[in-house]
Amino acid sequence: MPESKQLALSWKSGLAIFLGALLLGLLFNYLGKQAFERPTGYSILIVIWTVAMKWELRRRIWFWTITAIFVVLHVVLILFIPWPSGWIPAIVMLPFALADLYVMRAVFDAVEKFAAGPKTAER
Repeated sequence: MPESKQLALSWKSGLAIFLGALLLGLLFNYLGKQAFERPTGYSILIVIWTVAMKWELRRRIWFWTITAIFVVLHVVLILFIPWPSGWIPAIVMLPFALADLYVMRAVFDAVEKFAAGPKTAER
């Protein structure tokens, strides 16, 4: 039975994520765009999580091309959806974040299957 592969996050990575989130929050606060903080944070988290789950594909150019397309789509959605500036409970945002993760994984899985080509019969 194959072992399950766990993703480990070092304390340096955790600190970098924390500082990045802090700087992003300060930037949006300075620009007066506090409503963009949470959707941007969720988008970054979901893209990073998806890339981490598919990290074995990192040597393929199509992987990074699709990742860049997803990043552009997230930026467009963040800029053009009117986000409320008030508090949104996490339980409301969770289904959208999970749907986003599921769609991204499905696209990567489909392209990976297509890029692998047809399977030959084993003898």
